[in-house]
Amino acid sequence: MGYSKQYVREIEDEFDGRLKHAYGFRTDKLTRPVIISELIRMVRDRTGLINDRDTILEMLTFVRNEKLRPEAEPGAHDDLVIALAIAYYIRPQQTMKLEAAAAVKHKWTRDMWEDYNKASQQERQMLIEMWGHPE
Repeated sequence: MGYSKQYVREIEDEFDGRLKHAYGFRTDKLTRPVIISELIRMVRDRTGLINDRDTILEMLTFVRNEKLRPEAEPGAHDDLVIALAIAYYIRPQQTMKLEAAAAVKHKWTRDMWEDYNKASQQERQMLIEMWGHPE
């Protein structure tokens, strides 16, 4: 479907024991407690990171049921809570490559150069932002 950045997890092949890749995050009885506990730790340590009102409202109705399983209260939702838990769990696995945007070069006129040469350092930076880097 054209999604270029899907989450890929490693799983052990049941036949030969080698690692293979599978797409998406599997939430089951093994992974759910792990991601929830990581989310709890993150929320306790850095509450200011969550600034989405709907997620916070879901967290207020995310409780432990009679069997002590964390879930939404009856009639409430927990999709945003689980999505946030997954995001924080897989975050250390992401790779990030910063690419500097290619500087756009422009042909400056004699008047532009004259203005640039008379300008202060701060004004020069403003002119470059406005006109682009000179050729």
